[in-house]
Amino acid sequence: MDTTTDTTTTPPIRHRPRLRRSLTSLVVAVLTVLVGILQAPGASALQYYNASGWYGGVTPYKVTHFDYWTPGPGSVVMAGLHVPGPLVTRSNGSTGLQKVGITYVITRYLSNGFTSTEQWSSYYWLPAGTTQARLGDHKQSATATGGRFNVRTGLVWYDSSNRWLGQRAIDYNGGLSDYACTYSHYVACLVYNGSISIGNRR
Repeated sequence: MDTTTDTTTTPPIRHRPRLRRSLTSLVVAVLTVLVGILQAPGASALQYYNASGWYGGVTPYKVTHFDYWTPGPGSVVMAGLHVPGPLVTRSNGSTGLQKVGITYVITRYLSNGFTSTEQWSSYYWLPAGTTQARLGDHKQSATATGGRFNVRTGLVWYDSSNRWLGQRAIDYNGGLSDYACTYSHYVACLVYNGSISIGNRR
């Protein structure tokens, strides 16, 4: 996966409180984008789904694991996923201020054969004249008992009037190209084809 970024990137403006109502519509729109990838078949590499309209470019980065120990009485080992925010470029559908919404979808595979899914949504602003920006990272706790996880994201572009411009969704469905185990201090970590496993405490 290409992790080269443009050092001239302008940081996005995040979370304008006066636009709470638009966040609700954003979540609905992003969840609509994600319907396709929640039902999509498995594959062996990063895949893009539900691309439509004037969507911008997206450069994802590898998902990694983290673990650390909290010392003292009642000490615990914390572990989880670190999902770096992707590098996105603006839509060609407008020339002014744009809003990009992103939803992270984390699926955990349970030992009894069932799965659980958690979602986290946010949005960012690209000022006029800004060509690209890194979106915010997401950290997902896995607890010391671990689990096996797959990551997917859905993105939606809007203009300054909250008019929909385009959308696309991404499934981190590869192996080492999409996931990486950092140095494990306290828990085991293993990359599979389309998921990453964070094991029990060592």
